[in-house]
Amino acid sequence: MSQGEWRACKAPYSFYHEFMEEYWEGGPSEGLGACLHRLCTLGRKMGVASFVVEEGLGRPDIEDEIEHLEALGPRVAGSVRASVVTFLDVGPRRDQDRLKIKPASIIGQFCIISFPVAEGETRSYIYEAYHRIPARDKKPLLNNHISMWGRLAVTVGGKEHRLPAAYFCQQNGVTSICAHSATRMIVRTKTDVPVSVRDLNTFWDYQPGGRVTVTKLLAALRHYSMNVVAHAMDEKMPTGRDEHRPERVWRQLALLADSGTSSLLIFSAGTTVDHVVPVVGHTVNTDEWHPIGATLHVNGKEHVSSNSLWIDHLVVHDDMLGPYYCLSRAALLPAEEDEPIEVRLVVTVLDDAVELSPTQADGVGRQAISGLITQLRNRKMGDGDWWEYLCKSLERRLFRTTLIRRQDYTDTLRVGRLDRDQSAMVRRLEDELPELMWMCELSVPNLFLANRARLGEVLIDARASVRDNGVGAIRMFRLPSLLGVVAPGRPSAFQVASWPVKGPVPMHKALQGETW
Repeated sequence: MSQGEWRACKAPYSFYHEFMEEYWEGGPSEGLGACLHRLCTLGRKMGVASFVVEEGLGRPDIEDEIEHLEALGPRVAGSVRASVVTFLDVGPRRDQDRLKIKPASIIGQFCIISFPVAEGETRSYIYEAYHRIPARDKKPLLNNHISMWGRLAVTVGGKEHRLPAAYFCQQNGVTSICAHSATRMIVRTKTDVPVSVRDLNTFWDYQPGGRVTVTKLLAALRHYSMNVVAHAMDEKMPTGRDEHRPERVWRQLALLADSGTSSLLIFSAGTTVDHVVPVVGHTVNTDEWHPIGATLHVNGKEHVSSNSLWIDHLVVHDDMLGPYYCLSRAALLPAEEDEPIEVRLVVTVLDDAVELSPTQADGVGRQAISGLITQLRNRKMGDGDWWEYLCKSLERRLFRTTLIRRQDYTDTLRVGRLDRDQSAMVRRLEDELPELMWMCELSVPNLFLANRARLGEVLIDARASVRDNGVGAIRMFRLPSLLGVVAPGRPSAFQVASWPVKGPVPMHKALQGETW
């Protein structure tokens, strides 16, 4: 196939044999080919009908990558190839005019670089890939929630298009390893700033065969203006096989994912860092038994919980396997013969202005809600069926924590008919609330599962100091029939007004592809 040709690929065309044997050195059985297999699989699932292959050599970023490979890699003779492949869900035009390709028809684009590593031996890898958020018939997958994505640029036939995607790249095993890939993926997706392997190796003083420490990884992320916080998991992990219970870390991982916070998981089978993967989203299974069934007949349990209990997978980009893979809690279970690969560290990337992490905010909300309900009930405030239901604690109270901007929140309050005092309260909130807040949404399990609805929320200042992460960070709350404004730093000083909303409202839709 010539570079620039637009070719049909519906069955019986075989990506497994025809495509990989032509564009991937070593063919379909080569070890690093797992990433290309994954991209082809995603393409098939999303209805790929044709593809375009264009020459990558001559593109400045690709030339820089190859020159760096040649400078640090094995000095052997051989040619280098770079092929840019674009998957489309429409067949090829008779006139082969790629300028007439519509953005909605582009499923994804990736670049394969092949380079010599030894005499007579060539290696291929995915230099970069932009693949749309997985969908069926262009509709988001049910119960899939993608939090880390951006509208990223691809060029076909010299024309630029933007795709909703999470950037992916693969290590080449010579000038780059998984730490390079993870850094490039998270920075490019969140900022649309390209990060070259050469720049990272200069920053880290990295040489082929070396390792990248956690300290260097964090330093690089901060260098690219990422506000990062590292959460050590070691103290939460068991020391023996018999004690290994993945729920000890899963709750925190799921809470971070559901909050929309971008994260990196650092895995280890021992004391050293073995692998790093970005978390780009999660899946929810509302038919899970264990969140309710496991505690149904147990007394004395905590009376609040998190909707993260129904998160059954994290969606990750693995630079050795490919994009948009699902990682279940079962993956943290020990194998029969081998030691488990454990999540030793979670690196979260917060909004630039955020000081309080979502796990801290979630704890603040849990701490506050029971006291607020008790105080308001004792003051004989609140009315309606749902208020009475909350006060009686007939079901566990369930929390979900996400980041929200002031205007987005106050817009939700302008519903129905508000009296003069209520309208004045909304205007006050528009003036006084912080620009960024963690919103701890309050629900009960069956309402959440059936309707994805909430009964109220607690708003927490996202810029509150970590040292002051108690209930003093709360700025306001809403409960059935009530709205309260809290004085900064004085949780016991709050003004409460009656509110017309006495029943459930939809939960905040914060993530791409958040379907139910």
